[in-house]
This record gives sequence, C-alpha cells and structure tokens, in this order.
Amino acid sequence: FLGKAEYSFDNKYYVSASFCRDGSSRLSPYSRGGNFFSAGSSWRISKEKFMEGTSRWLNNLSFKASYGTTGNDNVSSFYAYQGTYSSTDADAITVNMYTTPGLTVNTIATPNLKWEKNQQFNTGFDFSILSSRFNGSIEYFSRKAKDLLYYKELPLSSTTGNATGYNTNLGDIRNSGTEVTINAIPIQTKQFTWNIDYNMTFLKNKITYLPEGEYSYTGSFAKYKMIEGKSRYEIVGPRY
Repeated sequence: FLGKAEYSFDNKYYVSASFCRDGSSRLSPYSRGGNFFSAGSSWRISKEKFMEGTSRWLNNLSFKASYGTTGNDNVSSFYAYQGTYSSTDADAITVNMYTTPGLTVNTIATPNLKWEKNQQFNTGFDFSILSSRFNGSIEYFSRKAKDLLYYKELPLSSTTGNATGYNTNLGDIRNSGTEVTINAIPIQTKQFTWNIDYNMTFLKNKITYLPEGEYSYTGSFAKYKMIEGKSRYEIVGPRY
C-alpha cells in the first residue's frame, strides 16, 4: 500500500506526507509487514512582504525540513530467516566405490529477523541570487539505521557446513552531518558558459546500540571492532 498527499498555499507554504506498508517474504512471518512514513514542509521566505526590498538580487530563499522512515530487507538471500540445506557429495569420502551421503547447512535459521528501519531527518536552506547565477543549499542531516541488517561472522569453531555466519539485526547506527552545495555561473554568453559546482560534506558515524555487545570483523584492509559510542570503522591492531 502506498499513499501520498501534497498541499501548497499562496506559493509560499508547502507540506507533504506519505505512508507506505510493505511486506517481504525474506523476513519472518511474525515481522514481515512494515509501516513507513514521511512528512515534510518548506517556506519560501523570499515571498514574504518583509523581504520585498531584496527582490532585485535575491531570487529565492527557502527553509525546509523533513522526517521520514524507510525499510530495508536487503539481505543475502530470498530465504534469509530460514534454515537452508543442500545434499552434496562434493566433500564426501569415497570408500570402496561408495560415497557418504548427508545434508550440509547453507544458512542458519534466524526466525526473529525483521525489517531494518532507516529514520532520516533533514533541515536547511535553499537560496538563489543574481538572476539565479549563484545558487545552492546548506543542510543538516541525521540518518539512523535501527535494527541494522547484517551478516554476522561466527568463530571458526562455531561454523558448520557452508554457513560461516548468520543474518541478524545487529543494532543501531547513526550518520549525521552537514552538507553544503553551491552552483555558480561566472560567465554566460551565447557562445560560452562556465559552470562551477561545489559540494562539501561533514559526516560523523556512531554506533548507538549493540544488544549482543562488541563485535570484531575483518574488512577489506584491516580488522575492525564495533563498539557502542564509537564509529563503525574502529581499526583494531597493534601500535608500532
């Protein structure tokens, strides 16, 4: 189910809202349905009467804010919460022309697996000046992933068959920061146009909740450890 509504008044005030209900067969039947929504608004400050004196050089100045949730079911397979097996003789021992039959574990069952919910808040200003020759935006954002979907590695002593880990909702993590975007057209003629685009982002990553405690894993270049209150990318290694 998907629904959306928008409303604008006097070319100055805008509001919008949406609602979505999704279901995913990758997740447990007990938590298969997910409800997600968003709400946003903006205010064109440059259209107000007290801004009339700036109309010669200010084309637009808007304030905006929004909050919403989205769902993620992107896990390793279509049967992520179920235990799966395969019958194979690839690793069988051949004795007197016979092979040893059996089942191999491919996926460890995780019946409590549920949606990862991303909660995002944005606010900031959009501006345009000098006949739109100079425009951009300044925004603050905060995105929290709740019940982060993750394939968690198991110690070698705990593995069996082809399963080296299991799908789980690892915990909560937040990315927040500020983003500045600027576009300028210093030269514009019939034969030549020069555009300058500039973007800068300050980003902070923080793990806010780990119900199963600290967790170490191997990345592409180093060994990492997840710790509450720290970044996801805390490198673990000897000092030298």
